[in-house]
Amino acid sequence: MIEDDYKERHKWVVLIPLKFWIQGALLVNAGLKKVRCIMKKLTLFVLCLAIIFCAVSSRAADVTLAWDANSEPDLAGYRIFMHVEGDAYDYGTPDWQGTATTCTLMAPLQDTIYYFVARAFDDSGNESGDSNEVSYHTPDLTPPAIPKNLRFVE
Repeated sequence: MIEDDYKERHKWVVLIPLKFWIQGALLVNAGLKKVRCIMKKLTLFVLCLAIIFCAVSSRAADVTLAWDANSEPDLAGYRIFMHVEGDAYDYGTPDWQGTATTCTLMAPLQDTIYYFVARAFDDSGNESGDSNEVSYHTPDLTPPAIPKNLRFVE
């Protein structure tokens, strides 16, 4: 009887720490799940940044244009239009509009010829004809193919 009482009291000495150890293990496991979740999100974020960086860095060129200022007192600004070889200008949608006499446009396609004209417009909405046309050939950023079948020769 005394031995049973001793066992009854001392089983808690083993079971209580075991209970806390299991709870701790579950908390650590839950923490690991959170860490895994955070790592997955971080990995996805870094991957998205890499994709964005590659997309931005693969654009062909920024093209900066400049022209002489007009002297009309009712001049409202300038519009720049661009197109690629084989297309026509879309005069309904300027690629740039403003009052400055310089602008920078992105020419996104590599190894492509872009054509540009400027037009002036006044406060009444009148628009001039095209300026002289200039062209810009964006660089080819594609590297050559990887050499194949490298081997030793005796």
